[in-house]
Amino acid sequence: MYPQDEISGWSSAEKEKRQSKWDKQIEYSGKTFFDGWEFFTQPDPTYGLVTYVDNSTAFKNGLAFWTGDGKPGIQLMPWGCGVWPAFWTLGYKVEWPTAGEIDIVEGIQAMTNNHTLPGCEINQAPGMYTGQLGNTNCDSTTGGSGCTIGSDSATSFGMPFNEAGGGVFAMLWNGNGIRMWDWNRAQIPSDIAAGSPTPEHWGTPRAAWDASMCDPWKFFQAQVLVLNIDLCGVWAGDLYNTFPYCPGTCAEYISDPKNLNNTVMLLNYIKVFQQSGMQPIPEQAHDNSNLTGAGGDAPLNASEVNASVRQSQSVSANFPGSSDRAELGNAASRKSGNSVSISSWAGLIVVVAVISIIWV
Repeated sequence: MYPQDEISGWSSAEKEKRQSKWDKQIEYSGKTFFDGWEFFTQPDPTYGLVTYVDNSTAFKNGLAFWTGDGKPGIQLMPWGCGVWPAFWTLGYKVEWPTAGEIDIVEGIQAMTNNHTLPGCEINQAPGMYTGQLGNTNCDSTTGGSGCTIGSDSATSFGMPFNEAGGGVFAMLWNGNGIRMWDWNRAQIPSDIAAGSPTPEHWGTPRAAWDASMCDPWKFFQAQVLVLNIDLCGVWAGDLYNTFPYCPGTCAEYISDPKNLNNTVMLLNYIKVFQQSGMQPIPEQAHDNSNLTGAGGDAPLNASEVNASVRQSQSVSANFPGSSDRAELGNAASRKSGNSVSISSWAGLIVVVAVISIIWV
């Protein structure tokens, strides 16, 4: 980390140059994607019709695996009757929602949510984000939905996302707040593709929680990244009959294995970046047995990343095709998945490259 007296002597151009450079601290991809992850094996707290299994069981039954070389013929995002996909972060080893929860992609529709203690709200000033404003109060006691911003993109979720060939989701977490972007495959920024994220060039974010109304250091602490696949449960199950194209009941539909043949999540990589010159993020495995979020959201695997100073970091998730992809799948009422954790004391860019997430 640069000494403060050194920083104060930099010119504006030098500050901008240094602040725009990000170093990759963590990467999960290819045949090492599952290294350092811990599989969640407790009962589903959202009462979904799934059973979480350990690492060996997941691989033995084909619920966690790698693809070979080549690209998938079709590339999909989770959607469909009874399916509840999620990519989110959750406070680690503290009672929810003391350390906050950030939902990047979750639900039956594309929504980004935050859940916090009282005092955090969305800044409604024009030009802060392009998404569609929902609930503005992040307090978890206001109905449990947190503060929500829905995507304004027609290709950020479901079949349109699939037809666009997958895409990338990115979250920036620093002293200015929390911001999120997403791009379909044809729109992925060149700096993301090159592994050198430059968030100041990404334009207005899809969603934003500005520090002026939601202090990112006060309301968000050490987080765990979670990739999750659920079936039915307290959200997808309760709303099942509100979708006219979903036949019968949720339990009846997902009980037929034919309806789960394509319930697979394909991931190219998950990367965590940190601003240059900041203290590196140490990584270690941890017990994720206490990970439960809004509505009892259940995580799958976990790795801990700690940092003792407030820095800038980013995490990105990529869902476009590539060789040696890591996959998570559902078979009948069995389930397996992944999670990773980062510290709120460090600014982050999280980039998740989704090749495809296939659902019935």
